[in-house]
Amino acid sequence: MNENGESFKSYDISIKRKRELDIYVEVKATINRGPCTFAISRREWDEARKFHEKELDGEYHIYAVFDVGKETSQIGVLKNPFEKFLKGELDAEPLGLKLYPNETTW
Repeated sequence: MNENGESFKSYDISIKRKRELDIYVEVKATINRGPCTFAISRREWDEARKFHEKELDGEYHIYAVFDVGKETSQIGVLKNPFEKFLKGELDAEPLGLKLYPNETTW
């Protein structure tokens, strides 16, 4: 999505599927070992809410790449982060928003 610069969309990748809802993925990366905290923009959080509330068709996921640039790199997939927030499985504080997934979230 952002191959040629910032697209100003609330996601980096869209996965089109024939018989299921499309998936919209925001990718975060860190040199830290995961799981750890990371920031998302207000726009990204608002889109996560809209997908959760079915204002938008599709699923919103966050893919977090931990230990970037090392052989030990791992990817964590956070499906429907707004739902996890509502269930108390994900903490957020309004800085932009900083997410604190716990180990059972992934």
